[in-house]
Amino acid sequence: MLTNVCPGTNVTFTATPSNGGTTPSYQWKLNGNNVGTNSATYSNAALATGNTVSCVMTSNASCLTSSTATSNVITMQVTANPPASVTIAPTATNICAGTNVTFTATPINGGTPSYQWKLNGNNVGTNSPTYSNNTLTNGNTVTCIMTSSLSCVTGSPATSNTITMTVNPNVAASVSIVPTATNVCSGTNVTFTATPTNGGTTPSYQWKLNGANVGTNSPTYSNNALANLVPVTCVMTSNAACVTGSPANSNSVAIIVNPSVAASVSIAPTATNVCAGTNVTFTATPTNGGAAPSYQWKLNGGNVGTNSATYSNNALANGNTVSCVMTSNAACVTGSPATSNTINMTVNPNPVPIISQTVNNLNSSAAASYQWNLNGNPIALNGTSQQYTALVNGNYSVTVVDANGCTGTSAVLNVTVSGIFQPVQFQKIEIFPNPNNGLMKMVIETPKGGEITLQIIDILGKLVSEKIVNINQGRNEFALDLSELSQNIYFIKTKLNDLNYQGKIIIAE
Repeated sequence: MLTNVCPGTNVTFTATPSNGGTTPSYQWKLNGNNVGTNSATYSNAALATGNTVSCVMTSNASCLTSSTATSNVITMQVTANPPASVTIAPTATNICAGTNVTFTATPINGGTPSYQWKLNGNNVGTNSPTYSNNTLTNGNTVTCIMTSSLSCVTGSPATSNTITMTVNPNVAASVSIVPTATNVCSGTNVTFTATPTNGGTTPSYQWKLNGANVGTNSPTYSNNALANLVPVTCVMTSNAACVTGSPANSNSVAIIVNPSVAASVSIAPTATNVCAGTNVTFTATPTNGGAAPSYQWKLNGGNVGTNSATYSNNALANGNTVSCVMTSNAACVTGSPATSNTINMTVNPNPVPIISQTVNNLNSSAAASYQWNLNGNPIALNGTSQQYTALVNGNYSVTVVDANGCTGTSAVLNVTVSGIFQPVQFQKIEIFPNPNNGLMKMVIETPKGGEITLQIIDILGKLVSEKIVNINQGRNEFALDLSELSQNIYFIKTKLNDLNYQGKIIIAE
């Protein structure tokens, strides 16, 4: 089942049991992990798209085929909160009196929106994306309030930008000029383009270089022999009606004319001596590369990687060479494309350890360090030597580090433990009851007395409890409290001088 909500919505899930008894218990799960409390409801205000919610109900009713039941799974779809906004644009902002101006609203995340236009803060117009007025006066302001019809939207109603009108008895003429470039190399041809405002149908142009007349009566002017920072301007004469400020002087543009610079690039890796499979990142440092240089990485002379200042590879082989060709986009650059220095890689093979087995003793091939694993989990106790004695049945492997610092894991060896290892036995050791609920009695009959340490080890070889007991020669009986441990299988080890014991405890109640 897919449920769609907005971000931040507090969603409450309600479990409806069938044959749950008088007091069923509940375990809620989010993405398979336990959450919530023992309650028929679970609430969460921080759900994300793809989250799954389910519930495991444990019934206390009698005569059931199964006391636990897992609910249906609800998959959440969290729709982003799109922000609503609106912008308005007029057909003109600088007009003659009596000119009809149409304002057009452009909504974002509006759905099927409604509109309220405002003139100087007062409601005008209709519920329409456009508003027209031919009686505007100087300084009038126009805005629009858009109300979105979408769900999960934020910022609705949204207020547009404000358009402030300039209404003149006559329109003002102006002109601006823009070059094809403002920072060029010597000898580059630069074209200047004039953009008139209220120039009429056939404006005329007079270009000026450093104040002197140049060019022709044209909206463009080109020059390939500009000197550094010499100003270019344009005078535009309008033939429009209702015009003021004609002839109009443009802005002044001074071009920076630069000498040439040399491009180069160097590369550096995170390491040059690595283990097989290590991810090595090479970083290029350009000189005079410009704002956005491009890169072509090369592995053994062949093109690799992407157009990036870095290149990563986790499959390098011994003797591989890496270099980079950088193409600069700087102004006035020479020596581009530029080739970097070459990095020669030393790649060491990863060790492949081999396990040999003698009864319960497992032995690894030689390495600098070892870590034994049981069913994929590291063994904490006595698990870092070349040899390990298996205590339980399971899949064993060993992870080693060689002299080069490279790591490898052996193939898995399935081991069936042959009996309990007891090099020298006590006369008698009993644990009862076994299985138990963590409370038990222990009987030790020994030819010697002294202080012994009882070590409790879980099935992964981790020491979970340690107790010190003083015993006398002969029969000793004492209580053993391991009620703090969870239900599982544990091993108990003890030693008194040359007497050793290992046994199994099952806590199941």
